[in-house]
Amino acid sequence: MSKSELPLNAIRVFVTIVQNRSLTLAARALGISQSAVSRHLSTLEHYAGQKLIERSPFKLTPGGLQFFELVEEPVGTIEMAARQLPQDHSAPSSLLLRTSMASFSMAVLVPLLAEYTRQTRVEVSLLTSMSQPEPDDEFDILISRDLQLNSTDHWQLCGEELVCVGAPELVNAYAMQTQVHSWPMIKTRSRPDVIPFWSQAREVAAAAIQTKATYDHLYLSVAAAVAGIGFLITPEILVREQIRLGSLVAVHTPLRYTAQYSAFINRSSQKVQLAVDFCRWLKLQLHT
Repeated sequence: MSKSELPLNAIRVFVTIVQNRSLTLAARALGISQSAVSRHLSTLEHYAGQKLIERSPFKLTPGGLQFFELVEEPVGTIEMAARQLPQDHSAPSSLLLRTSMASFSMAVLVPLLAEYTRQTRVEVSLLTSMSQPEPDDEFDILISRDLQLNSTDHWQLCGEELVCVGAPELVNAYAMQTQVHSWPMIKTRSRPDVIPFWSQAREVAAAAIQTKATYDHLYLSVAAAVAGIGFLITPEILVREQIRLGSLVAVHTPLRYTAQYSAFINRSSQKVQLAVDFCRWLKLQLHT
């Protein structure tokens, strides 16, 4: 191969190898054999005149790291642009969302998805999984606060704020008790971080908090709080509707937390522009 023949396919394979940190996983992501991946890598290294990847253990050489940092974003941009070409804009389409947040899905996403479909005629399906997506998993967008994708397109949808809520009768009953460690609290196993954070902000030892009941997920804890079982520390976005309707009362202003809700477009999606439009729409709705 002459220097005038730029090995574009080999560059794309190289980027995929580094993103997956494995020739085997890169082959799976690209839908080709591992031997083909190896040949592309050898072609690129021959073109570059130097080794780019140490295979065992996997490690980028200094030259490989420099090259990857230069080409990763342009390759991603080209891939996304190419995937938009075959999209049919003449008929309603569909999207598949993946999220690691069941409670967020129930309280926020599902109602918004119904409105999005009414506005756009785009059907949106939703699946939940706590595991990191595999390269061959089929979905268009990942929405999460704790997982992420190597994607050139992602959105920070909104920050997380924590609030303490209770049923109106419960809040009234404890209105005169300013010592919050005496309040009956609901604990959520999937979010063990919220009570310690809230306690520190309120200058109360987390160990002093009285737990009245414990549930696996926030959507169960929210239902228990509405029933008056105890006070609940929860992301404000999950109980915004209950507060608006009056079935829950916030006992203090929301506390800014460190977590972010983000959306990532899957590099393998065949509906990139539709996914981009949805993410922009969703971010706008969450800030309305």
